[in-house]
Amino acid sequence: MCTKDKNELEDFINFEDSKSIQYLKTFGNFIPDKGRTPVKIINSPAVGQIISYTIYVNCQFKNLYTVSINDQTPVGMEIIQKSVQVYKVSKNGNRENVTKKLQNSGGIFFIFNFMQVMLGSVDSEYIIEYQCKITIEKKEYINTASFQGGLGFINSNAVVEVSNDNKKIMNKVALTDNIIKSKGVNEYVVNKTGDIIKYSLQINNDNNILTGVTIEDTLPEGVVYVPNSAELKVENNGTFTPITTNDILTVNNNKLILNLGNINKSYLLNYSVKVNKVEESYINQAVINYNTNAYNTEAITSYNRNTGNLVCTKSVKPEFLNKDGSQIVVYSLDFQSQGYFDIDNIKIIDEIDQRVNIVSVSVPKSFTYKIINNSITFLNSLGAIAYGENFSITITTDFIKVPCGTTIKNLVTVNNNKSNTVSVKKGYAFQAIKVDGNSLASLEGATFNLEDNNNKIIKTIISNENGVIESSINSPGIYYLQEEEAPKGYILNKSIVKITITASDIGRTLNLGNIENYKGYEVDIKKIDKNNHNKLLNGAEFSIYNISNNSKVFITNITTAEEGKVKIILPEGKYELIEIKAPEGYSTLSKPIIFDIETDKN
Repeated sequence: MCTKDKNELEDFINFEDSKSIQYLKTFGNFIPDKGRTPVKIINSPAVGQIISYTIYVNCQFKNLYTVSINDQTPVGMEIIQKSVQVYKVSKNGNRENVTKKLQNSGGIFFIFNFMQVMLGSVDSEYIIEYQCKITIEKKEYINTASFQGGLGFINSNAVVEVSNDNKKIMNKVALTDNIIKSKGVNEYVVNKTGDIIKYSLQINNDNNILTGVTIEDTLPEGVVYVPNSAELKVENNGTFTPITTNDILTVNNNKLILNLGNINKSYLLNYSVKVNKVEESYINQAVINYNTNAYNTEAITSYNRNTGNLVCTKSVKPEFLNKDGSQIVVYSLDFQSQGYFDIDNIKIIDEIDQRVNIVSVSVPKSFTYKIINNSITFLNSLGAIAYGENFSITITTDFIKVPCGTTIKNLVTVNNNKSNTVSVKKGYAFQAIKVDGNSLASLEGATFNLEDNNNKIIKTIISNENGVIESSINSPGIYYLQEEEAPKGYILNKSIVKITITASDIGRTLNLGNIENYKGYEVDIKKIDKNNHNKLLNGAEFSIYNISNNSKVFITNITTAEEGKVKIILPEGKYELIEIKAPEGYSTLSKPIIFDIETDKN
């Protein structure tokens, strides 16, 4: 970096130190001498090179009003809009990135190669950093930034000059252990804090005679010098030999100062820094002063983009639903970026259960989304995401079609990484299966009464074609399931099933297992007058006993209805039919009737 006279700013800018600046445009953190314009020397060809600019505003913390910065990029350069970063600096040195805030309020405006940053009323220092790309080969690029506000109208220039021999005076390179391919070229990057960047400063490659050589190497924010890592070498007959640096090299406040004095040889300074804070890039600048000239070189190390973590925390409200309450459920996805992500490099997929209706979706300005078959895909197609940036996505849903006794689990996939799982539990339910007691085949058509603890019938349930007996329950408690009608051709199961529902059963369908029925055979009983067989007698009551296996077991009582008939289904076995009440005007049978039911007989 060198400088040119700039007397028109002497009354406005005091360059005794960086903190006394009121308004200045420069390169990185290079502060020129009083009254000088910062000049950056680059090697040809210039096309394709990236130039980093910094604008310092109100470093003296004055109260200024309606402040705006107008920056006109020269012909042959174009602003890289996504590189613009604006920082608000407090008096204690704390830096706040206010870029997003200004963008959202329209405070950063672009048209062609013109940029306007509207700060409004300020009492803090502001630092504007951005990059330009050279698109047309020229010998010189004069970039002007104008200040408008409480101090009037002030211009500050920064000049880029193209040279063919700058690297012969001093050149700087940065190496890391991490290499990526960027547009077909190897690029050294860092992945995390703790990574090491190794710098190499090549001085006076052509062995020119230089006088009064001093080098100031300022470390970028986000790194610290690794103690005792500096090594200085001098070239002798094509070989670099280490030399002591005790008297000529000092390291203080993240700045290396090397006093070489008068030289006619080539030198090599190597040292290392450790990353202690994540930054989008680490721009290391070194200034060499010699023969009353000053030149600058820099090495840029980027944080590896599109590879960091994107921490996602998923939550849901409410977590529990009742059958009769609101069925609206809101999913929240809260993200914290632990990396830098370019446009279209964040892909989030949320597969919502098909039984859940998606009502609405809310996304940040950087994102778009699409819904296919209840799967929502989010993409940051409208903006890049910076390290440390927080953002949220909200999905509003309706659980009206979700049956009671169901738990819906959900997670998201973020760049192929899964988030935590959240659950919504809806209502209470039970289920049983009506089956044949021998073959376990499903039985349709069994009718049950569901009763509460006070023997009140709540509902009637019929087993479906798959034998399923199921029902929702409004609230925890004790319930009873009693069979009222068996499937056709089967014997009634008189057992009562007790169902205990607790609060912890919400979102779960209680499985009662199988309820069995056994096949029976229809027995037709007809009561007639002994002397007139055409006279049918109703009102005769009988008791039926199973007398198989030398025992006598009561089965049931039956009564003849109209036309003197009654039917009953009984399983295979030997039975005794005893008349216990005769029709009016008749006497009971004097003897029981014994009959057998066998499967191989009608």
